[in-house]
This record gives sequence, structure tokens and C-alpha cells, in this order.
Amino acid sequence: MLVDVFDALTSVRPYKAAWEIDRAVQLLHDESGKHFDPEVVAHFVRHLPEILDNRERWADH
Repeated sequence: MLVDVFDALTSVRPYKAAWEIDRAVQLLHDESGKHFDPEVVAHFVRHLPEILDNRERWADH
């Protein structure tokens, strides 16, 4: 769920512009303990550079 939210926020859609990465990460932190498990948020953010590298690498596939 967290990954789906992050992807939806940071991807261009026909009906909206993509959010900046920092803005999306701030939302994850804001919702940590409410909508998202704090441990999952921490793990995701810790690995975000690698996640973004893979996202860019595989964008055309």
C-alpha cells in the first residue's frame, strides 16, 4: 500500500502533475503511525535512493 501511494503521488497522471519526491516523503512521515506502519515507512525511506535508481533504470520497460 505505501509503495502504491508513493508511486501514485510521484508519477505524472493525465489528471495531475507528479509530486516532488521530498513532498511525497514528507506525507509518508506525516502519516506514519496513522495510515502507515512506522517501521515500513522507515525501511522504505532508508532504501529510497536504491528504489529511485531502480525506478529510473526500469522506467522504459
